[in-house]
Amino acid sequence: MIELYAIKKPEKAEEVKLFQKGFEKLIYHLENEPNPFL
Repeated sequence: MIELYAIKKPEKAEEVKLFQKGFEKLIYHLENEPNPFL
């Protein structure tokens, strides 16, 4: 999916990678935080 997008819009590929990395970090952080809603 990301690879296909990168082929069509190479100038956006880096942005997408950075976004993905940030998103993964956020998810990881949220998964390791105590859940305030419990």
